[in-house]
Amino acid sequence: MRDDETRNPRWARSQRFTLSAYGRTVTAAYRSGIAAMGNHSERGGFEKACASWAEMFELRPEDGMYLMEVASKSVTLSELGEALAVCSQSRADVERCVQRLCAAGLVTPVPRA
Repeated sequence: MRDDETRNPRWARSQRFTLSAYGRTVTAAYRSGIAAMGNHSERGGFEKACASWAEMFELRPEDGMYLMEVASKSVTLSELGEALAVCSQSRADVERCVQRLCAAGLVTPVPRA
């Protein structure tokens, strides 16, 4: 395998992804942070909560929405892209984020049967 394939793996269209144990912990922290912010009507509160969470785990603020989608069930890249299309996330955005989250140990490919 070439070095660039290790850093940017190619997954089959049917490849599903799920949260790792660490990913579940980080997602729970995201939910808690957003819920704690929920009753505050401060302008930009959601963005501040996302930024604070991301900084705590050395992630990007938008990673939370990806983790939330993967938390409910295992998903393919296409399913994730469809779910996040309303957030203006392109297929390339989805692939980059999943690669980053896999490298961070938060998301893992589901072994194929």
